[in-house]
Amino acid sequence: MGGCSVALTGAESSAVGNPASLSTIYNNRLSLNYAFWPDEVKYMFAGMDIPLQTGALGVSMSMLSYGRNAAGFDDAGNAYNLESSNETAAMLSYSIPVIIKSPLDLKIGLVGINAKFINKKLADYSEESPGMDAGAIYFVPFIRNLNIGVVARNFGAVPSLQSLGAGISYSSPEFEQLILSADGNFPSEGQSSLSCGLRMSPARTVKLYAGWQDINADSGAGLRVGMGIDIGDLSFNYAIAPLKEAGPMQSAGIQLALGALADPRIAADYHLKKHFSQARDLFNRKNYVKSRFKLDQILSLYPEYMPALELKDKIGQLAQDSGYRKEIELYHTRAELAFSRNDLLVASKYYTLILNMDDEDVLAKNGIEKVKNVMNEIQLEKVREENREMLERLWKIAVGFYNRGEYIKSKERFQEILVTDPKHEATLKYISDIDNQIASITATQVNEMYTMGTELFKNGRYDDAIRYFEAVVIAAPHRIDAEDFIARCKEKIQEGEEKTRSDRLAREQDRMRNEVETAYNRALKHFENGDYVLALEWFNKTEDIASRYEFKQYRDESRRYVDTIKAALAEKHYKLGFNFYQQNRFESAFSEYRKSLQYNPENPSVKVELDKLARSLAQQYYERGMSHYTQGQMDKAREYFRKSLSYKPDKEEPLRALERMK
Repeated sequence: MGGCSVALTGAESSAVGNPASLSTIYNNRLSLNYAFWPDEVKYMFAGMDIPLQTGALGVSMSMLSYGRNAAGFDDAGNAYNLESSNETAAMLSYSIPVIIKSPLDLKIGLVGINAKFINKKLADYSEESPGMDAGAIYFVPFIRNLNIGVVARNFGAVPSLQSLGAGISYSSPEFEQLILSADGNFPSEGQSSLSCGLRMSPARTVKLYAGWQDINADSGAGLRVGMGIDIGDLSFNYAIAPLKEAGPMQSAGIQLALGALADPRIAADYHLKKHFSQARDLFNRKNYVKSRFKLDQILSLYPEYMPALELKDKIGQLAQDSGYRKEIELYHTRAELAFSRNDLLVASKYYTLILNMDDEDVLAKNGIEKVKNVMNEIQLEKVREENREMLERLWKIAVGFYNRGEYIKSKERFQEILVTDPKHEATLKYISDIDNQIASITATQVNEMYTMGTELFKNGRYDDAIRYFEAVVIAAPHRIDAEDFIARCKEKIQEGEEKTRSDRLAREQDRMRNEVETAYNRALKHFENGDYVLALEWFNKTEDIASRYEFKQYRDESRRYVDTIKAALAEKHYKLGFNFYQQNRFESAFSEYRKSLQYNPENPSVKVELDKLARSLAQQYYERGMSHYTQGQMDKAREYFRKSLSYKPDKEEPLRALERMK
């Protein structure tokens, strides 16, 4: 961004540019940067930033190697030892937010300091100088996302190193995460310089940079461009200044977020912005319903969060916008046209788009319902065709019973038809007519049905008897005696089923007793020999047979041994996995942890270790795949991307990479 850093906060901030910005980080952050110019001039930086309960702390080291640019001669006329000419600095940084209470806590800015020790060495000559930086960033209250920053650098050091800096930055999250910034640098010796820059994110994981410095800038004048890629907790950045007269200046860096968000307040702020970013992305994709739902979730916890309130208000305004309504009307026209052509997929797509824009649109709701009804009818017609012969046979039997006045038997067959074809209109009409016929029969006919039911009951034909008693209840709801017989029929039917089951079980137990005993004894032998895997297999087989044929003792004993063996095997594989992990044999460790989890799926320690290894291995194979991808080795890249997904099937990066390679 043209070297602008005085007023920046968040992921773009740096304590080197302004120590005040440090307290906007969310979690531990490791930063590594490397820049190089022509003539072997190099700059290296390594720093670690740590958020605290109040503010943040940073430590860093940097070195600037002069390379061949440090040409010159000493008093004796000897050439300098160029490779030993450099500047090094060690820096300790601290920053805190500035909060006022009026009456709620309000963060109005940030302040911070750097304490550093600088060593400048030219050949055999060196100069050591301690120094301090002090900076502040002010959040302009009447223009949201506008920051003003100032910094005094290297005061207390030699005058040639001292300078003042001032900057301004503005961010617009709604417009591709845009950030604009401008800085001025005013050294105590030498000429002042100006710089400006911008950053934007056309996609969530990609950042594009551009910047410019005037001719008086220390690091070179002209245009510079760059890009960054975010992969989970890891960020890569690259920049180049192509207009340098002596050749391009290039820089590369990585940032790695380490650990969880320890401070609950910081974590809450981080996740709030993350969820709002998701809501804004949904808005940009015109999925206004889901965006509004996400905003409602945010506002239920943060009712005064202004970005969410403004975006929700914008959605409300869009609903009244004539262009917005015209777009909905266009989708309605396309949906109805697709429906008239029986293109149900396209019709459903447009109705869904409408509901994403206006979830109260009645016509779209009715359209979705129409599509579902047609789909159900198509499915039902398919079922009718597959069961046509059976339905025709049942229909003939049911109508035959009906014509002979055997309404109860007729109704049973019609109900069998409805199991397959629940909307069959003629069948429903027949059943309704049968119910009316039964309800209108005379008292004499009721008594005849009751007598027939009791005769069937006495003869043990309970299934047939219950149908007559049910018909009596339909025709004469006051006949409690018929209801009693219905209950008794059900009891007798259940008793008969129980006896039949018991007799069948006794016969099956006689047949299977030798097999279950043999399986149990074999399992026990493997267990006593310490062969737990085979023992587990045979105890499972024993338990399966014992459960199926109700050998209670063998079942309970087998389950007890299975639990014991699983616990032992889970512990064994966990220890093997831990040993492999200590030896950095991560794939073997993953395999053993997974086996341990198969034997004890509820072990939280193994779950944590397995998940950690899965994420690490998935990332490693993804990076290998990307390396082969950039070298044009597509088959090898696919192999590694698929290997990455074998550890983390939902990992977005290899999924997207494979999709691009189709």
